[in-house]
Amino acid sequence: MKNILKFLFAFLSFVLIFSSCNKYELGPGLTILTKKQRITGKWEKHLTYSGNGFEVKNEGIREMEIFKDGLITYTLDTTRFTGNWEFIKDKESISITNDYFKPSSYKMFRIIKLKNKEFLLEDEFGVDHRYKKIK
Repeated sequence: MKNILKFLFAFLSFVLIFSSCNKYELGPGLTILTKKQRITGKWEKHLTYSGNGFEVKNEGIREMEIFKDGLITYTLDTTRFTGNWEFIKDKESISITNDYFKPSSYKMFRIIKLKNKEFLLEDEFGVDHRYKKIK
């Protein structure tokens, strides 16, 4: 009986410790992949929601490919860009830059969810952009 109680206490402690250490609002709670491993790949925009929860016209970055070396290619409306990306603010946000406009322009997004096959970003206007991995 004591062994069961010890195991139960250890298990509950483990769950409480790791569930409170979640970096992003919507998970994942526990993963073996690094943030860089999860964010790299080819992504396609799935949905866009305004700050009040209404779906909005699919605008902005529609498709992007993020490489682990810091390079990014993306389609903004109908124009294809190449630039750089990096985690900022203790990996809670992502910054995307390009040299198409002079001087270099950038976009910053807060990461709300970062899973291996899905991630959710919030832009500076409070609009949520949900992406699904396609490759």
